[in-house]
Amino acid sequence: MQIADELIRAGREVVLAVGRHARMPRRYRGMDSFWWLEATGRLARTINEVPNIAAARRETSLQLVGRAEPQLRGCDLDLGALQARGVRLLGRFEDVLGTVASFRSDLRDQVAEADKRMHRFLDAVDRYIDQAGLSREVLPPVRPGRIHVTDPVTRLDLAGEHLQTVVVAAGYRPHPWLHVPVLESDGSIRQQRGVTAAPGLYVVGQYFQHRRDSSFIDGARHDARYVVDHLLSRRTSHGQVATRVPAA
Repeated sequence: MQIADELIRAGREVVLAVGRHARMPRRYRGMDSFWWLEATGRLARTINEVPNIAAARRETSLQLVGRAEPQLRGCDLDLGALQARGVRLLGRFEDVLGTVASFRSDLRDQVAEADKRMHRFLDAVDRYIDQAGLSREVLPPVRPGRIHVTDPVTRLDLAGEHLQTVVVAAGYRPHPWLHVPVLESDGSIRQQRGVTAAPGLYVVGQYFQHRRDSSFIDGARHDARYVVDHLLSRRTSHGQVATRVPAA
């Protein structure tokens, strides 16, 4: 999203293939969305509290831009903002044959589903505000408008459109260089609060490792604390003196 935004601002013609995504306003009712995620307990939710662990770990990252530009819709970055700036939106990329790329015809469905997820979260924020008695402390509940996407094409001739550069921003495969018997089929490391079955191997920072914020700088400290306590307990069991590290 941000790459497409920077390119269109630089005067390039941009086509963006859209898959499953999570729409979110940068700020809601006067507070940053991450403040609401923290306040409502979303970031503290553990992997043991979700009904489907695999689905939880496949959740997409939020479409949040980091720079403050009040003149641009309150510094939000979403598909509607990109489309208004001239970015052409297509469905999820599927295949390319020669110079012709194929895309799914699911753009409208993906946009609608992302809106539903966003409004479910904002509903939870509104409920939290009412229950905590914060209605007079925050702004009125003004929500982002609906995104109306144009009918996308499902086939695009890259040569005919004079598209000479393809930017792939589809994430990465974790740990392809690691050869240990604790890897899941998706490449993640099988662990319990950062402790693996491989002697001496520990991990911190995986997506939804234990808490929803395990992969964030601030959230990784919880798993790091557990790993440190585990290591200290092992040292103590071997007759060595252990001193507790101050809490982060």
